[in-house]
Amino acid sequence: MYCFDFDGVIADSRAVCLAACEHACQVRGGALGDADPFATLDPLTFEAIATQRGLDPAVFARDVSDYVASQPQVSTLIPGMGDALHALAETAPLAIISATHGKVLRRFLDAHDLAACFDHVIGGDAGLSKAEVLKRLADHAETRPTVMVGDAISDIRAAHAADLPCIAVTWGWQPRHMLTGADRIVSAPADLLSTISELGAA
Repeated sequence: MYCFDFDGVIADSRAVCLAACEHACQVRGGALGDADPFATLDPLTFEAIATQRGLDPAVFARDVSDYVASQPQVSTLIPGMGDALHALAETAPLAIISATHGKVLRRFLDAHDLAACFDHVIGGDAGLSKAEVLKRLADHAETRPTVMVGDAISDIRAAHAADLPCIAVTWGWQPRHMLTGADRIVSAPADLLSTISELGAA
């Protein structure tokens, strides 16, 4: 099974998530301040943004999730990811593991004709970290992950905590220099299948 982060890897959702963070800060009496709070955040979580700004992490993350879920527009698909995911789904089961609420994930997949590509869609409403989800999947032979694809240092650490290799993508929310420890780094969705094969996961 190939596991994917969602925001920044599959969905071009940075703008809506930034707006959600600004909204969550405003309603709780804080200020986002930084024009790009995601670039060097470690871990790259909404809870970490809240902690940096002296806000309640759980409440902030819930506010962000509610804001994103309330938006009528579905985020755009990263160019090339549709073809890449359809090709990958022919070789192994796929999963999404994301902090984004499951209903937002499923709405996105339906809108972009990708729902059939994924055997598992696990959102933040599951109440588990990515490392916890990966470890739980690994406990079952039929869902055992073989690779994690992400765009942040925290994705890399989650994969390694579950004894999995991680492919980091350069089109996501964090720049290449933050992707320390990734087993492979790819710069285009079209390279994912060959890179997974190189790792021995295909």
